[in-house]
Amino acid sequence: MEERSSSRLSEWLDRLALESWQLELVISGFAIFLLIGIYGPLDDLGIALARSGMSQRLLVGLGLALGILTAAWFILLVNLGIHVLFRGLWISAIGLRSVSDDIDFESLRFTPRFDRFLQRHVGSFDRYIERLEKICSILFAFTFLILFMLLAVAGVFALFGLSYLLWEWLGLRGKPFFAIFNILILAGGLLYFIDFLSLGYLKRVRWLAPFYYPIYRFFSLVTFARLYRPLYYNLIDNRFGRGVGFLLLPYIIVLIVGSSLKFVSDAYFPESPPAHTVLKTDYYDDQRPEGAIVESPCIPSRFVGNGFLELFIPYLPAKDDKNIEVNCPGLEVANFTGLTLEGSITIQRNRNGFNTDSILLCMGNLHQVHVDDSLFASPSFRFYTHPQRQANGLLAIFDVQHLTRGEHLLRVETRRLREDSLVWEQAAYIPFWKE
Repeated sequence: MEERSSSRLSEWLDRLALESWQLELVISGFAIFLLIGIYGPLDDLGIALARSGMSQRLLVGLGLALGILTAAWFILLVNLGIHVLFRGLWISAIGLRSVSDDIDFESLRFTPRFDRFLQRHVGSFDRYIERLEKICSILFAFTFLILFMLLAVAGVFALFGLSYLLWEWLGLRGKPFFAIFNILILAGGLLYFIDFLSLGYLKRVRWLAPFYYPIYRFFSLVTFARLYRPLYYNLIDNRFGRGVGFLLLPYIIVLIVGSSLKFVSDAYFPESPPAHTVLKTDYYDDQRPEGAIVESPCIPSRFVGNGFLELFIPYLPAKDDKNIEVNCPGLEVANFTGLTLEGSITIQRNRNGFNTDSILLCMGNLHQVHVDDSLFASPSFRFYTHPQRQANGLLAIFDVQHLTRGEHLLRVETRRLREDSLVWEQAAYIPFWKE
């Protein structure tokens, strides 16, 4: 009874394999359509993350997760596009085969040298169709294997993040045990990664097996190996699949390098010219590209015609909060920070009892504003949410009617915490022209 059931399953899978190309094309086309539509929200997510103002450590962790997600998006789009191209070539070859049969080299009447070369390297048209079928099927499986490989990398990074939070909660971060644990995790992850790329070479070394087996089991759980392990071993159990498996890392490297290529033709235009020699569009609201992420102060335009100059200085929590704590010790915060719920379920986390004027005064004291060689004493700052940048910060309006017509320089300096002391650093160097 069990043999009959196994036989029926094999027959059903064989029939399904013959028709799998239809499912592959449907899934590839639908996935490409979705991936193209996802690009906008994925880009917006990156912009929102950069504008969030969260702590540097959290920003790095979420940025890494977004980077892995973006890499998965790019690899899926490229691979599925190549798969559709090869499937199209395969279908066109089958269509031609139905009307033209196999290649008749005798009717072509080539010279013996060309005839021998072409028969040896082109061969049967049926074998060509078979090779295309094999390439398409393995390429489709190869695509999802890369996707799960990125998921495995995300699992290892998540392990590092969880261990960091655990040791910080236990108060052991910075202790020797913390460093030893991270080294062991890193070494085990590298062994598992080498074994994966070498198509299981470490599992063939007998003396290493007793030591590597628990490492393999542990990282199999961390990397969600149950999802892709059958696909991986079924791919590498034959010569052609092993050849594809060895191309895994070089293929990813080629994609990364290819997406990073840039042709430089400006021989005399410096990449990062000094501040006094460049006119940055980041500093002007009417020149900045829509959706650009900038952290620098800005003014509405390069040209000032009404005698008043508006200056917006963004509030950067990751940098400014420490400066405020040092500059104004004991100042009550206005909000609880961290995750909250807002929408269908809303939890109000605002604090009571804080002094708005004290916060505004303290934040304003972090900045100095100069026009040419003159310092504006005690500028009147107000809280402001910039409508274009969707960023919170301070806004000040200066009377510059007394300035002569022509070019002037607005310079903003900000206090930054350096080695337990606050120092003034240049935050912006903004030329403007008074009409």
